[in-house]
Amino acid sequence: MSLLISKPMRHYAVLAAIATICLVLTAAAFHWARGQAWEVMVQGFHRAGASNADVVADSLAQRLDELRSVARFFNATEDVTREHFATFVDGLVGSEAGFKALMWVPRVPRSEQQAFERRASAESGFDYRIRGIAEHGAHGASGGAHPHAGVDMPGHDYTPVLYVEPLQRNRHALGFDLSSEPVRRAVLERAAREARPISSDRITLIHEDNDPSGFLIVMPIFAAADVRPGKVAAVPPLGYVVGRMSARQVVSAALKQRTLPGTVITRRDLADNAAEGALFSLVAAAVQAAGRRGDGDVQVRFIRPVEFAGRYWQLLVEAMPGYVEVNLAKGFLLVPPVGAVLAVLIVLYVHTLRGQRERAERSVTERTADLDASRARLSEAQRIARIGSWELDHRSNALHWSDEVYRIFEYDPEGFAPS
Repeated sequence: MSLLISKPMRHYAVLAAIATICLVLTAAAFHWARGQAWEVMVQGFHRAGASNADVVADSLAQRLDELRSVARFFNATEDVTREHFATFVDGLVGSEAGFKALMWVPRVPRSEQQAFERRASAESGFDYRIRGIAEHGAHGASGGAHPHAGVDMPGHDYTPVLYVEPLQRNRHALGFDLSSEPVRRAVLERAAREARPISSDRITLIHEDNDPSGFLIVMPIFAAADVRPGKVAAVPPLGYVVGRMSARQVVSAALKQRTLPGTVITRRDLADNAAEGALFSLVAAAVQAAGRRGDGDVQVRFIRPVEFAGRYWQLLVEAMPGYVEVNLAKGFLLVPPVGAVLAVLIVLYVHTLRGQRERAERSVTERTADLDASRARLSEAQRIARIGSWELDHRSNALHWSDEVYRIFEYDPEGFAPS
């Protein structure tokens, strides 16, 4: 049994196929245009992220230069007093992007403890005593009391805080022996061993609203003839210049005028494990109205590793929905309606062409029928009147007889060619 499809049905099937092809092409064009817009946005995001990372790296490099300037000050000054120290570092502490505190931490052999305490008490005007972590109640990297708190560490030289600026909010640090706490002792030993600035593991800044992104930068001070910068030290240092910093505040201050609206900036310590590596997560103020980032959102991120004072960090900038909403070009949204309009126009055009063709075919059929009828009437009239007609084609020299001429001369039209 054969299935016959009518001509109109075939026509509408063709129109449906054309419409389907147009819609498929429109979907492909939409996908391509959206991909191009997304790529342009991501490239712009990466450029801005790289620029911001450079600003942060420059800010951190400036802090190292400032710490080295303090080291040069100690090397150039024969006898540094509390007033000298306070005057020199006055412009280096207290700013949002700078050091939260700067300390001078001399190395004191255990045999010289009492003499050192007498000199420090005379200079400071109060009873100066070297205190270990148990007395000081210092906090370690975890933010709470360190598990080694209260355990005496015999055998090592003392490294007490002798000077600290700004003094008013850091007076409690005077006399604290940094070597009595494992995190601080580790960074002091490494700085002395490598004779260069070294940053510590994370510590909680209890006097900065318990900021968990705190860390120390330690610059060893040697006698000028003892060691050259960058060479392994063969002798212990005279002491250390120690800067206390907040990674959160350094980055937020550096990017204060450059933060990308709609982004989250995270800085990670690559020495920590993944669960504890996040130093902080800084959300741009302009992002707060954009809502929180959902797990289903496409991630746009920029990652820049940063080496700072012997430690590797990672600056991670992530785009939130608000950034994508603002910065993704919306031109690709015009593709579906434009494609739909073009599909309709093409279908209408094809439909119109078919109508014109059908009308032309009907006209030809009608004229052919009229011509055949006229020829039949002429032939009948010639038969009745016994009158024939002939026609000579001068270009081909061909002679054509009418049917009646053949009958008059009694020739068979199939077997005789007139000439």
